[in-house]
Amino acid sequence: MVNIDDWLSSAAARTSLEMSSGALATLERQLDKEMAPIAIAARRNAQRTMVCGALAAAFAFVATGTLMLPQAPARPMWLASPSASSPYSLLIGN
Repeated sequence: MVNIDDWLSSAAARTSLEMSSGALATLERQLDKEMAPIAIAARRNAQRTMVCGALAAAFAFVATGTLMLPQAPARPMWLASPSASSPYSLLIGN
């Protein structure tokens, strides 16, 4: 197992704390070109939202198209027919 102190001292010896102004400027230009992590996450969330909305709309469109079965034309229906002794039966007929 590698000793962590040896590894840290080796890494410190290989990296320099002093950066030249050219290297620093190059690094800053490169970082300016890249998007911030929060912007990347926001873009990903926006894309997910749009894809989910589009899929939901497509599923709803397909579901309503397949669930609309032909139905018989609407016609009036009695919930309860009046009794023969009712005066309303004379208005309705036989």
